[in-house]
Amino acid sequence: MGGGKDNKVLIALVNAVNGLLTRLGWRMHQHGSGTQVGRVGGNVTINHFHAQPDRTAPPQPTVADVLALLDALEPYGKRGALLDFMATEFGTRRVVELDALALRRTWGYARTTLTRARWMARQRRGAP
Repeated sequence: MGGGKDNKVLIALVNAVNGLLTRLGWRMHQHGSGTQVGRVGGNVTINHFHAQPDRTAPPQPTVADVLALLDALEPYGKRGALLDFMATEFGTRRVVELDALALRRTWGYARTTLTRARWMARQRRGAP
């Protein structure tokens, strides 16, 4: 196949289609590897559709999550502080006895305690 002859035929065909569309009141726009064909006229209306935000509740911490935080607090000597918090607030030092709300509160307290303990350890080492 002769590449030059095929290209000339293709260009002539595109020009013929473009001329026909122009006579019908349509436009053809070629950009990159795509072709758009449509009728142009009248007012332009732009509609924006925004997706609704996700309204599902975040996952609640599990007993395993709180136990993992208890283990993470051990090197900082703060495990006892968390157990004392649980005993004072919920009347138990056992994580498995906590209901969902108590589990969430204990998890939040443990996260805050761990963050603070890590920050204090960095301050003692002189790190920023």
